[in-house]
Amino acid sequence: MLDAARYRPPSRLTLTDLSFRIVGVTGIVRGLNTQMAPDGKVIGRVRFTDIFPWHGGRWQAIAAQEAPVATEYQPQE
Repeated sequence: MLDAARYRPPSRLTLTDLSFRIVGVTGIVRGLNTQMAPDGKVIGRVRFTDIFPWHGGRWQAIAAQEAPVATEYQPQE
């Protein structure tokens, strides 16, 4: 997956619908990540949840989950 990332076409990632909640010593971040082509066309969207416990005086990422969000079908020309 990391090897394929260097061949990814140019795009812009935008985070929206962000929410952050602390439960005990754990931070939970949720949001929507939208990938757009240089022309502004939406390439894809994923909803995500990231988990960050407070450990050793800092937030440490320990888990992440993503789920694709359906986008409008656009047939190839």
